[in-house]
Amino acid sequence: MANSEHVKKVKSGEKNLTGLDLENADLRNVNLMMVSFAGSNLWGANFEGATLGFCAFMGVTAQTANFRRANLKGSDFRGSNVSGADFEGANLDQADFTGAIVSSANFDSANLDRVKGLDFDF
Repeated sequence: MANSEHVKKVKSGEKNLTGLDLENADLRNVNLMMVSFAGSNLWGANFEGATLGFCAFMGVTAQTANFRRANLKGSDFRGSNVSGADFEGANLDQADFTGAIVSSANFDSANLDRVKGLDFDF
């Protein structure tokens, strides 16, 4: 379960959210641009409909996280584990998944323009 103090920190608009425990956090529709979640635990977190453009998700653990219809334009997922995450309908234009674990992740109807690091056919 997410650390409640960490969830408050996210919702306060802070930009450095590195290394937080946000497991199963409900962060639907948050508006956070250019924020660093690097190294955070996002396992099962719900970011549905969130605006998360140009955010740093390097090295996060985000298995089964929900990013449906989220705006993740230019976000950096290098070296992260997003296996089983749901990116259906998300805007991933210019996102970087180099070295990320994406097994069983759902990219249906996602905008994958200029995405880096996804080695499967679209």
